[in-house]
Parts: sequence; C-alpha cells; structure tokens
Amino acid sequence: MKRLTTLIILLLSAIALFAQAPGRFSYQAAVRNARNIIVADAPVGVRVSILQGCADGNVVYVETHTVYTNSNGLLTVEIGGGKVEQGRFEGIDWANGPYFLKTETDPDGGSNYGVTITQQLLSVPYALYANEAANGFSGDYNDLKNKPMIPQSVGELANDAGYITLGDLPNSSKSDGTGASGVVQTAACGEIDLCVLADQLTRMETALLPTVTTSAVNDIMENMAVCGGDVMDSGLGTVTGRGVCWGTEHNPTVDGNHTSNGTGTGAFTSQVSGLVANTTYYIRSYATNSVGTAYGEEFSFTTAAACAAIMLPYSDNFDSYTTSTTMATGVEPECWTQVLEDVTMTDANRPQLCYRSDYAHSGNYSLRLVNRGVYAMPVLDHSIDMRSVRLEMYVRQPKAVYRLQVGVVNENGDFEMVTEINNTGTEMEHVTIDFSSYTGNGHRIAFRNTLGGANYVYSYNYIDDIGLYVVNPVGGDTTEVNNCTIQTLPFSENFDGYTTSTVASTGVQPVCWELVQEDVAMTDASRPQLFYKSSFAHSGDYTLKMQNRCVYAMPALSEEIEINQLRLEMYLRQANAAYQLEVGVWDGQEFVPVKRINNSTTNVEYVVCDFTGFTGTGHRIAFRNVLGSGNYVYSYNYIDDITLKIRD
Repeated sequence: MKRLTTLIILLLSAIALFAQAPGRFSYQAAVRNARNIIVADAPVGVRVSILQGCADGNVVYVETHTVYTNSNGLLTVEIGGGKVEQGRFEGIDWANGPYFLKTETDPDGGSNYGVTITQQLLSVPYALYANEAANGFSGDYNDLKNKPMIPQSVGELANDAGYITLGDLPNSSKSDGTGASGVVQTAACGEIDLCVLADQLTRMETALLPTVTTSAVNDIMENMAVCGGDVMDSGLGTVTGRGVCWGTEHNPTVDGNHTSNGTGTGAFTSQVSGLVANTTYYIRSYATNSVGTAYGEEFSFTTAAACAAIMLPYSDNFDSYTTSTTMATGVEPECWTQVLEDVTMTDANRPQLCYRSDYAHSGNYSLRLVNRGVYAMPVLDHSIDMRSVRLEMYVRQPKAVYRLQVGVVNENGDFEMVTEINNTGTEMEHVTIDFSSYTGNGHRIAFRNTLGGANYVYSYNYIDDIGLYVVNPVGGDTTEVNNCTIQTLPFSENFDGYTTSTVASTGVQPVCWELVQEDVAMTDASRPQLFYKSSFAHSGDYTLKMQNRCVYAMPALSEEIEINQLRLEMYLRQANAAYQLEVGVWDGQEFVPVKRINNSTTNVEYVVCDFTGFTGTGHRIAFRNVLGSGNYVYSYNYIDDITLKIRD
C-alpha cells in the first residue's frame, strides 16, 4: 500500500511540474572557431531545426537567431522564440517522437553555417508535451475517468505483489470507443500516458549528471589525433573523471577506448593514440560524477593515409610541393607532422614552406619553423638502427639568439632531444648531427624551436636540403658495435655511406671516429673529414682525408680484444713523396706509434700494419699526420678501405 501511494503521488507531482512548462525551452552552447578558440563577446548566427524520428529525419520546424556570446563564449537561445523559417513550434506533436535537435552556427555572426551538431532531445520537449496533457486535468485525482481503484491493503491487490504494474492498469475509453493500454483518461477528455511519465521520471536523472561539451578534433595524423572538451557544470556531485572516448561506431562510451584527463570542471585536452591510418572514428567527451556519466557532442574524423616508412638514404629540398610565390605559402611537406604544440598555433605561424631564395640553400623554398613546437619528419623504417643515422642539413637562424633542437619522437609521442643548434652567423650553415648516442625507442626524427635570450617570443629557423644516411661504423655483418665500441672483429670501413656531398672537402666525419689531439689549431677546412674525389679513393668516391698534424682515432676496441694480435690493412694515397703517416694506439692520454708509412709513389697503395710489438694499455687504433722533409707545413694523407682483423 505504501509503495502504491508513493507511485501515485510521484506521478501527480510530475504532472503538476509539467503543467508549469513554458511554450519554449532554453539551449546553451560554448562556441569555438575553426582554430578551437573560444568566441567571446561576439555575435553568432544560429539556425535551429527540429527533426522527427532520427538524426537525419523529417524537418518539422526551423528557426534562426543572432545572439551574442558571453565572456566565456557561451550563447543562450530560447527555442520556440526565434525567427521562424519553417513550421509552427506550437504545432509539434511531442508525443509522436523521438525528436532530434539540429543546431548550425556561424561564429562570424552571419548565416554561413559551418558547425553542425545533432543530438536527441531529452527532458524539455517532453515537458511541453506533458504541459499539453495537463491542460485537460484539474489536478484532482477524483476527477480522473476510469481511475484505478486504490486497494486498502496488500491482500486486495489482484497480483498480491505489493505494487501495480502497467498490466494492472485499465484501458481508457476514448470518445471513439477505442482504448490504449497504460493511458488514463482525464475529466476534459485529455490523455496522460503513464509510460511517457515514467520515461520522463527516468530522464529527470539527466539533470543531475555533469554538463560537458566536446572540442573540435585537430592535429589528425596516421595514428593519433588531439581532441578534448569542457566540463561546464559538475551536476549533482564532484566530477571524478573526464576525458574523451572513441571508436569506429557511433556513440562510443567509457566501456571502450577512452582517455583519463583529470577531475573537476573546466577545459581539458586529450591526445588520442593507437589509431589506424585512413580510418573513420567517432569521438566525444565524457564526464562522470556520483550519478553517472554524461557525454558531449559526437564528432567524426578520418585519420591520415599511411605514409610509407622511409628507407635511407633520404633527402628533401622542399622545392617540389608548391609553386606559390607568397613567402608564407601555408603548404607543408608531405608526411611531416606537427606532433606537439607548446603554444597555440595559427595558420600563419604553423610550420610551412617559405618562398624566399635567400633563405634557402638551393632552389626557392625552405622549411620555416616559427613557434615553439615539435615538427616531425616521416617515420623511419623500424629496421634502421637510430644509432647508425646521420642527418645533414642547412639551417639559417636570422638572429643569434634563435635555437633549434634536433631529436627523436619516441613511441609514447614524447620528444627526446639529441642536440641543440645555435649557429654563430645568420646565413645558411651546414649542420651535421649523428644519432650514435640515442638510446630511445623512437624512429621519427623531429625538430623543436626554442627561445634564446632577450625577450623573443618566436624563434625563426629555416631548414633546407635535408639528407639522412645510414653510417656504418661496424663494417661487415660479422662486426658488432655498441656505444662506439667495436665488440668483435673483423671490422671494415670504406667511408662511402655517410654523405652524398659532391664538395671535395665535405666537412663530414665518420661516426665514432674522433679527433683526440691537435698539434696545431684546426679549422673546419683542415680537420679530418671525408673527401669526395674518386681518383683518390681505392673504391667508391670517398676517402678519409687527414691534413694537419693531429691524431685521429677509430672507434674503441673491446677490452677483451688483444691489440698485439691485430692486423690493419688499408689503402693509402700520399699526395707527395714527403708526406708521412703514423699508425699506432691512443691510450686516452697519448699516442703510441707502431708503424710509420711513407709510400714511394703518390698512387693509392695497399698498406699492412701488424701490432705484434705493442705492449701498451690502449684499445683505440689511431693515425697521426707527420711532416716529412722540406718545408711542408701540411702532410696530406688519404685513407680508404680499412680492415681490422685478428692476425692469422
């Protein structure tokens, strides 16, 4: 009996509540422009449509509004009170639903509606329907026709279960003699569908859930994208979880893929990863409190088509993507991606090709990086060992305070710096970066602008003529090199895998070789480096050129390798009969010579050096230029096709 009375009171209370419903209802939304920036204190054009049956169903009513957002970018319209373009709001038969609300907005205040959201109508329109039904009911239970008899005890109930089910309710009698189960006839021949009221009571729970909106999806790549949302109201209780959920079907939920982005109200940003290239996804924000989980608007997006992983060598001069003659072209090189933004990007300050020949090393275009962010090259094939990669490029930094970090984006999407570039001049300069020290799991080389001194907000860097090469300090397949240490022998080096430069003195050094001692001050031109001239090489086009008096060391040998068991074989050209080259061991402090070489001709000659007599402690084979007779200041030696092995 108590449960029955409670049900009746609850139903009558709902009727009384809906009897006060107005002939319109409010709609609020946060407005952002195409760059995901809040549109605050500005006029916004809104077109509202009521659709019947489904999200793309029959349009029964259309009206337009022009309203101003508040300082938080929030607009409020009274649906039913706008400029009518189609239908009559009062003529909508709310009982013949479901109904869907379609809103289209123009953030510029006009009628160029570009942002569309469609969602099912919940509480308010059904309250309007209840209001229509209440117009024929006095509110007095005794005025009801065909009202159910109220038992005075549980024993009087037909099903003896202590409550009334819809099957226990009588059929109503309409004026035409027909009836409908679960419908109560009022004194004024109006009908109240108890099923609708029960559904309405369930929907009242929605008002206790958080209110959350979904932000636009951006930075869409092959396997990741950036979205987010804004928890506008916490509902009944504290928001204990928020984020976005996504999937390949409509209406994704937190039971599937989702992020966790903190608690409480306010805006948040989510990075979605693990996506499949060229696939359409549906995404929406969510917020959870003690009542349950609420969801924001649903958006769809399609991931970028997969860019094939690049093999090496790889090069890009940025001259084949566009013919625009605007300095900031707005064009990005294919398969390059903005992966992180340290500040909000606009179309003008995103990485893009720059048309200005004096800012390029060759051609008319270079890649311009402006804001603080991370911009990544295409992914390298995972078969490539990052430690064996060399990057060559030309960089112009118009101010001495500008900086450019070079590194790798790892599998978690984090940028791991390898080196930072700060050129001494403001012209295009050749830069070489070896990744031999990299220990992460990434396979995507990237660049990050950083700020120098003073008050510079931006750090302009112009990149051109990028080349990526596999450098092979390990020689043949039987050799293993870890952290620039030769673990096993034989070791071989032909110097042909490091660069494609056709400048004679390339400025490039082989990986893990090191200038350990300078007898005279070195310049960039006189340091040991690869030399492009096939007539000076034994094979290929490149040799190692040693010029000034210095000691240049190979990668270190493992401590387990006995130096006095070694044999070194190589080809050597000495451009003058007076030039000489010493082969020996660098022990970390000094060079210990083992053999001095002075070829009898200026041709490329085969040379053998055994280390049988070496009794020192060093484990690094090295070479030292020495001066011969006469007045020669330099001693030019060209080395090629080195093999280091255990002596037979």
